[in-house]
Amino acid sequence: MEHFILDICYLIASVLFVIGLKMLSHPDSARKGNLLAGFGMAAGILATIFFIKMTPANQ
Repeated sequence: MEHFILDICYLIASVLFVIGLKMLSHPDSARKGNLLAGFGMAAGILATIFFIKMTPANQ
C-alpha cells in the first residue's frame, strides 16, 4: 500500500513541477509558476523521505 501512495505522490509532484515550469514562460504567471514548481519538488522530496524504507546494507 505504501508503494502505491508513493507512486501517487510522485505523479502529483511531477505534474505540479511541469505545470509550474510551463507557467514560468509568461511574466505574469512566473511568480505563481515558481511557487508551484517548488511545491511540486518539495512534495516529491518529502514523499521520498517518508515512504522509502531504509534497508540494511547487508541485505
